[in-house]
Amino acid sequence: MKKITIFIVFAIFCLTSVAGQNSTNTETKDETISKLQNEVSKLEKEIEYYKKTLDLLNSKITAQDQNVEFKINSVIGDLNTGKVTIEGIVINNGVLRSLQGHQANAFDPQGNEIQTFDVIAGADRIKELQKDIPAKFKIVFKSTVPNTPILKSLNLKFYSWVELKQADVSVTFRNIPIEWK
Repeated sequence: MKKITIFIVFAIFCLTSVAGQNSTNTETKDETISKLQNEVSKLEKEIEYYKKTLDLLNSKITAQDQNVEFKINSVIGDLNTGKVTIEGIVINNGVLRSLQGHQANAFDPQGNEIQTFDVIAGADRIKELQKDIPAKFKIVFKSTVPNTPILKSLNLKFYSWVELKQADVSVTFRNIPIEWK
């Protein structure tokens, strides 16, 4: 009888020990799964950021002057106001320079001209345009002919200085589609 009692106590001890380990293993598995899900979420956000960056850098609408490259990423028209907003990036492939928006002229397919001096919206000047580092630009035309499908020509003029010498930049884009919303 004593052997059976010892055996029962030993069996109960083993079962409670194993059950305790199982609950501990379950908790650690849940923690590990939670950590991995957080990590995957962070990586997905990074991937999305890099996809957007690649889309910005690989724009098909580009123009270049004096080792300064302009890439247009979006041309959005507002149906209610007739306002057209052009966004893109500028990349300096040469020496350090400053860049200040001067004016932008655009022509629609009928020959109508629109002009703006709001060339680098939000900041009228980029004080130091470093080499190979992209900077955003935004051009806002306050009024256009509504539902104009494309801009036949977009001429951008910038004041620019390299080592205290004026080296203005001027680029022209052709046949830019407008997305109206």
